[in-house]
Amino acid sequence: MSFNIVLVVADALRRDSLGICSPGYGFTPELDRRLAGSYRFDRCYASAPWTLPAISSILSGVSASRHGRFFHRPDALDLARLLPPGHRKVGIVNNPNLKAGPPRFEIGFDEYRYCEPHDWQAPFAAAREALAAASDGTPLFLFLHSNLPHDYMRRVSRTHYEACFPERRDWFPLERRYLDWTGLDGAQRRRVRSLYDACVNRLDGELGRLLDAIDRESTIVCVTGDHGEGFDYDLARIHHGGRVHDDLINVPLCVAVPSAVAAAHDRSLRAWRSRPMASTDILPTLLQLAGERAPDGTDGRSIVAGEPGDGRVITSEDRRYLYLPNRERLNVHRRGKGTTRVARARNRVLQRSLVRRHSVKAFVQDGYKLIVTSVSPPPGVSAGFARVSAAIMPPGSTLLRSGPSWFALELFELGSDPRELHNLLAGRSGADARRLLAERLPGLEHMSVHADGAEQPLAGVLAPWD
Repeated sequence: MSFNIVLVVADALRRDSLGICSPGYGFTPELDRRLAGSYRFDRCYASAPWTLPAISSILSGVSASRHGRFFHRPDALDLARLLPPGHRKVGIVNNPNLKAGPPRFEIGFDEYRYCEPHDWQAPFAAAREALAAASDGTPLFLFLHSNLPHDYMRRVSRTHYEACFPERRDWFPLERRYLDWTGLDGAQRRRVRSLYDACVNRLDGELGRLLDAIDRESTIVCVTGDHGEGFDYDLARIHHGGRVHDDLINVPLCVAVPSAVAAAHDRSLRAWRSRPMASTDILPTLLQLAGERAPDGTDGRSIVAGEPGDGRVITSEDRRYLYLPNRERLNVHRRGKGTTRVARARNRVLQRSLVRRHSVKAFVQDGYKLIVTSVSPPPGVSAGFARVSAAIMPPGSTLLRSGPSWFALELFELGSDPRELHNLLAGRSGADARRLLAERLPGLEHMSVHADGAEQPLAGVLAPWD
């Protein structure tokens, strides 16, 4: 039997926004009820902290660090090879980053439809139409992307907020202030999360209606996020892109399977529930659950192909954005979405004086995460430690220099420090820090970082560290 596959990706969906991933949270009662018997995975990591590279990785099975798709270039990344053969393939998307055209997300789909972000109902209506049309015996692969959680900063969020909190009269338009929360008082900063929760609540209702239209005994359903969202003003961890803390890259992942599939794969699926996995694993896993074989040459793996093993290194990276300690987001491309003229001018000055290229990259191995922020200055610029540390690098990071580039390192034990507040490298000498990294991250010798336009072995960067 060939199974239908429905892959739902919600933009900016935090793992703690779903009750099925955070019991008792309360904003997704429909999903909680309908997906109560699904398999949930607590440690799925997005390949990048924003939509374009993150979705590229989900659809290709290639990590963002390898495909480098941080800009809208019409490159040759094969997005179609993981789409199941023999299925009618329908893509319905709701974010401008995913429109047809460069970088060609529509390749491989029989039908590909873009819905404007303000029209939050259109993607779900189109998805229900695609499900209703799948009656000729040909199995369906449906990729549905909804921008609803991301829309908390738009004026359309008022509709969702007043429906979710009918007793309140305190909605306010966030709009372009979402990037750095400029001009928000304390009460408004505390209320931003409620704007977001209201949009997630609307998503819950729409997904509930969609699930009602699905024959669950012939369909594999997967619900995930492309990345998360930040709401911690005091830690300068807001919005998304430009950093790789768990609020942005540890995304929800739930998979509901027909009873026949569950009987065959229950043991493997249960074994992975608390193990680290990557968003590049999603499509290879769905293909194998549906009885298909995933192509070789991907960074992702099917989690039902074998038992989880220790030692895998999962990466997440951004080379386009960088969140700064002052809560402004550096954008090395074009003018900067949502920014003011003054902010764009400061951005240009910073790029000319301190940052020509940058990368922020996370390495997750077992219970630890290493974050490496690399900054390459423009040619001829020699920036001092104090200036780079204050203007660019994350507070509390450990700073070193290798060649023309600066590197900031942060090591976190995720089990005891889930908010990533305590850098285990802080205050250590170079030799002591290298020893600790080797102990906690045995995969260190295989790790590389992007600096000054090229990949460099991380071990080589650390070697001269005093």
